[in-house]
Amino acid sequence: MSGYNNKVRKVATNTVVADIQLLVAPTTSFNQGDLLMMDATNHLVKRLVGETDGANFLGIAPVTIVNGKYPSGYNTSVDASVGTPSLPGPEFGDEFSLVLKSGDTLHAGDAVYADPATGNSNVQAAGTKIIGVYTGAEGASITGDGTKTVSCKIGARYPADTLKF
Repeated sequence: MSGYNNKVRKVATNTVVADIQLLVAPTTSFNQGDLLMMDATNHLVKRLVGETDGANFLGIAPVTIVNGKYPSGYNTSVDASVGTPSLPGPEFGDEFSLVLKSGDTLHAGDAVYADPATGNSNVQAAGTKIIGVYTGAEGASITGDGTKTVSCKIGARYPADTLKF
């Protein structure tokens, strides 16, 4: 799925790193709306790979990046990519629309966990690293079918593996 703006409600937009231009490798690609983490070994921002990567969770990607740059706005036979003066860092503290894992049920106020195994902007009802809270905007209770989106207030865990909003 290509990136899309999945911010549902602006509550208290925050970021751990405001400009990630120097923290994105030339081979890194992610879409707007993807769950991002800090690779603490290489000191680079990238997509979550596993649920336990939630310990270094930074937030939601506000822009799409292809091979370390903004995607080209032109369709040409030459490299017409846009120069990269700065890249906004992952956002947290707001409500985002994320895909709920098939078969999982959430109730308003339940914790949500990253589910990168099923998608780059997916959450599940169980895991080891809480990344946010289901706000109940879609109802007091909802069961995922793999396509249903749920509104979640998203926090960040990096640094120190402590959830903060």
